[in-house]
Formats: sequence, structure tokens, C-alpha cells
Amino acid sequence: MIRLLGITNFLGASPVTKAELTRRSGMQFEEATLNDLLLPAQSSNDHNASYDIDLDKIVLESFLRHWKRQTPTSENQSLRLIRKAGKLIDSYLQVVAKDAYIPVQKVLSLAEALPRTARPEHDDLFKAINICRKPVMERHREYCN
Repeated sequence: MIRLLGITNFLGASPVTKAELTRRSGMQFEEATLNDLLLPAQSSNDHNASYDIDLDKIVLESFLRHWKRQTPTSENQSLRLIRKAGKLIDSYLQVVAKDAYIPVQKVLSLAEALPRTARPEHDDLFKAINICRKPVMERHREYCN
């Protein structure tokens, strides 16, 4: 569903269509894979960025709204769902953080969108942050020399 949203976004579908696909993508977020989230960026967004991090954040926010309203059969199920989402987002952040054209603020904003309970450990998030810092530091060195 997320891939379909990416295609409709690229083709310029109506706001109503995008909103409905976003809602449905959020409801199915627990079934998403890393490849589903790796949506190509539109050329007008973030200039040369490879991935559409804004669209993925909108889908994550839709999932979080759905997750908060949901009445799971158990607290363990609710915790399992949010931790699975956290693991997926942290894996995604490790990939998109390699893209020097994605602003660090967007990476941080997506990382901060998850509640604390989504990350029992922060190792994957720290990896993403370290990956994100490398291109920034390299660009900084280029500009300073």
C-alpha cells in the first residue's frame, strides 16, 4: 500500500486519493518492509535527495494515530506493534542517512516521531545518527578547504 501511495504521489493524484491511501498505508504499516519505505523522492523535493522521507513520515504519523486509537487484545500486542515499527523506522533511517542530500533535521524529525516505547534499545538509532553525521562532516570539510 505504501508503494501505491508513492506512485500516486509521484503522478500527482488528488489530495483526497492521497489522504485515503495515507490512512490505509498507516493501518497496514505493521506489514511494511524496509523496501516498501524506500520511496524515490520527487525531483522538486529536497533537490537531489534519493528518498521521500516526508511521505514516509506522514505514513508513520498515520500509523501512530491508528495505533493510539486501537484497542489491542493485550498490552503485549500493542508493545509488539510499536516496537516492530520502531525497528523498521530505525533500519530505514540507517539507509536514508547515507544520502547526503537529505537534511539532518528531517532524519531527526522522523526519529523523534516515535514514542519512547518503540525503542527498548537505541543501538539502531545511534547507528543511523552516526551514518548521518558522516556525509555532513565530509561536506563541511569540502566547504572549509
